Amino acid sequence: MANYTTNRQVNAPQDLLFKTVLDVENYPSIFPFIEKVEAQTTSECSMNARVFIRLGVAKFQYSCLITYKPNQWIDIASDQQPFKKLRSKWTFCQSGEKTAVGYTIQADFQSKWLSAIVNRVFYSQVDYFIAKIENKMVEGQ
Repeated sequence: MANYTTNRQVNAPQDLLFKTVLDVENYPSIFPFIEKVEAQTTSECSMNARVFIRLGVAKFQYSCLITYKPNQWIDIASDQQPFKKLRSKWTFCQSGEKTAVGYTIQADFQSKWLSAIVNRVFYSQVDYFIAKIENKMVEGQ
């Protein structure tokens, strides 16, 4: 199982960071390994998403439930293939001109092969993901 937690101070407003992370259908323009995301709002604070991934020759898709409290947190959960379990949480807390952003992920894959591949690049991809969000914030200001 891959586990990762990070906390960062980002020079951007809390509401803008929240909106950027929640805009999952825009992820393919930020992350080359995400081919497509189809999201459907199910209630005021939740949506279902289908995520299409390509990692080299490995190609897979999964569905997840995204729940959130506006400008405070976003939870992502999936128990569908390729995962045994996926749990991820973003938190946002304004502190002066900066926003404290927390990110935690736990991912357990059904395939040992996929788990081995993902675990080799997991931490760098999570850092890449967060850096891209930060860069998007700086460019948007």
